[in-house]
Amino acid sequence: MEYPLVRDDGSTIQLDVLEYLWEELERSGWNLQQDMALGTFCGASFPSQLPGSKPDERDVVTTDFGYPTLEVSLAPAIRLDHAQTRLSAILQTLTEILGSHDVRLLGYGIQPVVEPSASLLGPKDRYHLIWHACAQENAADGSNLPGAELHCISASQQSQIDVSRSEAVEILNAFLCTSALRAVLCANSPIWRSRIGAAKVQRLSFWTEFWPARSEQVGIPDLFDDTNVFVARLLQFRPIVLFRDNRGFRLDSRQEPLHRLKSSEVGWSGHDIFGNKQCLEWALSDIYTQNGFAWFDARLQLRLGTIEDRVCCQQPPEEHLGAVALALGLVENYREHTKIASSLSLSDWRNLREFALRDGMLLVEREPRIEELLQQLLNCAEVGLQRRGFGEERFLSSLVRRFKRKMAPADVAIQNYQDGGVKQLVAKLNMTAFLEG
Repeated sequence: MEYPLVRDDGSTIQLDVLEYLWEELERSGWNLQQDMALGTFCGASFPSQLPGSKPDERDVVTTDFGYPTLEVSLAPAIRLDHAQTRLSAILQTLTEILGSHDVRLLGYGIQPVVEPSASLLGPKDRYHLIWHACAQENAADGSNLPGAELHCISASQQSQIDVSRSEAVEILNAFLCTSALRAVLCANSPIWRSRIGAAKVQRLSFWTEFWPARSEQVGIPDLFDDTNVFVARLLQFRPIVLFRDNRGFRLDSRQEPLHRLKSSEVGWSGHDIFGNKQCLEWALSDIYTQNGFAWFDARLQLRLGTIEDRVCCQQPPEEHLGAVALALGLVENYREHTKIASSLSLSDWRNLREFALRDGMLLVEREPRIEELLQQLLNCAEVGLQRRGFGEERFLSSLVRRFKRKMAPADVAIQNYQDGGVKQLVAKLNMTAFLEG
């Protein structure tokens, strides 16, 4: 869960707000997290309060790639209503602390006002190393494109769902194919830089814009035969950053895939954020690092044993967990989801994704088959949730309403902006509405 932090007029915050937040969380019993290279505080954690939690499971609040975006990662939850209760408690704490400084958390997918800038980079060496690598690659390609600073203003709602190894790849392939449908239903990032942008899902379009030389790591890749093929694909990526002893090292001149390091006898040279040089030999943890650079619309999280749905913008406060419920239902009913995914070719799904990011729910009018596919997707998820027996299908009601009205959150956001500008947009998307609901 990623939340843009803004003032009532949509302007972003300064770093001193986060310093105050960490101080107040520590006073409330949270344990602060520190970036090992920079020595800066970048997050806080608290033991999970959910039923059946393990002793080492914790809720975590951190900055994202851009420091004005706050990420809340819940400890694993068995049921959606348990997750909702815990999320409410955490957001209550955050809104009270930040509200004392007139800062709002938004249920929205992008910073609405601030221009993307490297000055917004979060206080972690990882983010700075990635930004420098992106800038270097774009300069080498002769492109005059914006860089990874675009990611400083993005806010997604990513869902992590447990999957078994035997089912993981079939589930992943289905999620990749149907990402356009979820993007249509959950579009929520049309207003940025204080104006209506070119896309309803602006935040997701950034991935192909700021790093064109890594198109194989973005969007809908070729589908996978098994988990070994997924890992092999990760090893085909040219590494950007590798970690040793919690410190990042950039391989800025390395244009070889990572599997070459695995077979190398001499190791590769890398530099940390301060320019210190170190020889890097192969480590098994490099696979997990590469996993984080698979910017697909969905991916396996090998360390966690989950599938991560990455396509959805952060959702409005009154409809906050609909996207999570959708992902959970599709996993539970994955065989039917696979049938939906198989109804079009991979090429067709990729084309639909391109139009979905731009048009959102308007795609239903322009592509008649989309309406039927959306209905099938919602029905599939509803059956999956019903099988769980917790009544979680009620969380899908917001998505069903969107489908029937042919209006996604992006369309509502545009209406609010046209009616009252950024101030009205912020007022309507303030996460205090989630707590009041």
